Amino acid sequence: MDRSAPFVRKNYEIVSDPQTDLIIRWASACSFVITNPQEFQLQVLPLYFRHSNLSSYSRQLNTYGFKKIPNIEGLEFRHANFLRDDPSTLCHVRRRNKAYNTFPRPNEVRNAPDLFAPVLPQMGQRQSRCEHNINSVVQQLQDTQQSIHGLTMSSPNIIQSSTIHSSTYNQSDEYWSIPYPPDRVQYEVPRETHTQPNPSSSPQDELAYWLQQFDTSHLF
Repeated sequence: MDRSAPFVRKNYEIVSDPQTDLIIRWASACSFVITNPQEFQLQVLPLYFRHSNLSSYSRQLNTYGFKKIPNIEGLEFRHANFLRDDPSTLCHVRRRNKAYNTFPRPNEVRNAPDLFAPVLPQMGQRQSRCEHNINSVVQQLQDTQQSIHGLTMSSPNIIQSSTIHSSTYNQSDEYWSIPYPPDRVQYEVPRETHTQPNPSSSPQDELAYWLQQFDTSHLF
């Protein structure tokens, strides 16, 4: 018992004291139970430790390998080397190594810069891929915005050009314009008013037809 840790020795004394059986007692050959947690904090803990915090006490038990067991009577903790009526095995109740701690505390992370060294390369590669994907998305958004801006700026010109072409077509669609020198008269033939001569008509009738299509008074 003399080679055991101070916390383990004090805890053994607390559990073995018959005067505190209404608050904490042995539950089995290798476990004890706290039946009244509130009184345990107020009356028992201050007598043996510098604090009266049950949570700190439970964390300390976990550090030395005690396992919490479900118990309807209260908080039960068990350790294979924490035996009733046999304090000689207390020297085997030892503080666990840091390797047993799944999640290190913040101060341990700051004091151990090599803790995450094995995964740092993978984290760097993932970060680089994420940054590359983000930059690609940003570039695509900028290109899309430029395209939309270009279409917005050119829309008035497109509409105006389309209006001019439509107006010109409507004006020229009414007549066929016959090219002519500047010193002569332009002849405009309505597209929808002229008709073809009858195929069975005589040559004189055809000639009369074509003469009617043009104003030939200025030629005579």
